[in-house]
Amino acid sequence: MDLPQLHRGGTNAAAIWTFDGLSAADFPESLFPKGLPLELTIEVFRTYKGDLSRGIPGSLSVRNPRTGQTVEVRIFAAKKFATDVQYIPRTLLGKRGEKIDLFRDMVADGQLEVWLRCLDGAQYFGAAQADAYFRARDASFELNFVKGYLGIWLQMSW
Repeated sequence: MDLPQLHRGGTNAAAIWTFDGLSAADFPESLFPKGLPLELTIEVFRTYKGDLSRGIPGSLSVRNPRTGQTVEVRIFAAKKFATDVQYIPRTLLGKRGEKIDLFRDMVADGQLEVWLRCLDGAQYFGAAQADAYFRARDASFELNFVKGYLGIWLQMSW
């Protein structure tokens, strides 16, 4: 079992995931018009209560592992006890306002780094290796339903 790593807010500490095997063919724009769906399960560790209705702000960035070029995707409020879907658009804006293509400029040999930072100085994010993943398209419901029943039948017949 992977224990969450704590990353203190308001510092350069970050949770970093390196994804392999990413290609534009796996995420066609017709099926993913909002961008690549990154699903996050973040633990929020508060050092003081504060306003519990307000989420803890976090920063999501992508980095090219070969060149080191980093682009901030967005700032968001972390959701506790929920899987949060953050979309990484195919076209990003650089620091000087230039347009950056996600697959052409940021993905190097199928690899992409995703950086997560807590922005509140007195709070912490906790994240483990399995807490971030890109979700490709789902298989058909009917096929999954039949496979589930087939698996149950095989277990009963043995």
